Amino acid sequence: MTLEELSEKTGYSRPLLDHWELGLNKIKPKQFENVCKALNVSTSMDIKVKIGYLLDD
Repeated sequence: MTLEELSEKTGYSRPLLDHWELGLNKIKPKQFENVCKALNVSTSMDIKVKIGYLLDD
């Protein structure tokens, strides 16, 4: 899935997705859940640990 497609599925802007990908902004837990749903992936702790640096506390 491209970032453009992810943007369309989640309603998040393409620049915001770019900033998350580049580590310029942190993703909030609810946003993380929405992205996981759009990508059809689990929100398990394993994933959160691997990308935890992106998550807002």
